[in-house]
Amino acid sequence: MVVVSCVIVVLMILLLILLCISSYFSPMTGSESFDGSRYEDLSDWFSSFECGFLGQGFSENFFSFAYVNLLVLFVVFDLEVSLLLNVIYDGVWFYTFWCYFFFLLLVTIGYIGEVILGYTSWLD
Repeated sequence: MVVVSCVIVVLMILLLILLCISSYFSPMTGSESFDGSRYEDLSDWFSSFECGFLGQGFSENFFSFAYVNLLVLFVVFDLEVSLLLNVIYDGVWFYTFWCYFFFLLLVTIGYIGEVILGYTSWLD
């Protein structure tokens, strides 16, 4: 118990030394002003980067709804497969058959509804 407390004290002292060293070198890394005075001229925020990428003024959502919907479908079907694989090894198929059947029916109806509404269409 004494050894553990000594190790904790040594680690805390090392952390304090690391904190002092990092606070000493922080003005050299350009983080000397935490009050925002470094960005008094707001034109820096609206200029392009060195590579030509515009950081502000160009906002477009690159994730389509079909992609997010596919991710949700993957999570649901992954859950379904993981539940059904355990049924075989646990030997509880006869006791929980109707629960799994209802879950599969619900997922199938949901998927058919998404196909009818066009959420799973990749050709827009």
